[in-house]
Amino acid sequence: MTAGKPLAEGSRRLDAFVSSTHAEFRALVGGAQAVAALGTYRRLSDVHVRGDAAAVITGVDPARSTTPGDEIRRRRVTAIRNALAPIPRVTYRTVSRGENERAHTLAVRAHDTDQGR
Repeated sequence: MTAGKPLAEGSRRLDAFVSSTHAEFRALVGGAQAVAALGTYRRLSDVHVRGDAAAVITGVDPARSTTPGDEIRRRRVTAIRNALAPIPRVTYRTVSRGENERAHTLAVRAHDTDQGR
């Protein structure tokens, strides 16, 4: 597999208003769960988590001492870490929105009320 090539991507419409940070955490939970499911079918040695929301990336990265301030985000951090726990090497890095253009496009689509299900 080519490094940096996404294995899966997606977008779901948000049914209620949530902050962008909560939406980013929710998306990362979904991504981590998708990776975990993929790991049941193939061996995964590395996962590189990249995102333009510094609060999310630093909140999830176990190498950082940051802890999210509310219970919902703390539960999501736990879900993400648990889903990725079987993978030997997981790295986290904050990137600029320009480096994360595709993810930003998917996030905007989640807020689009005209999007069909």
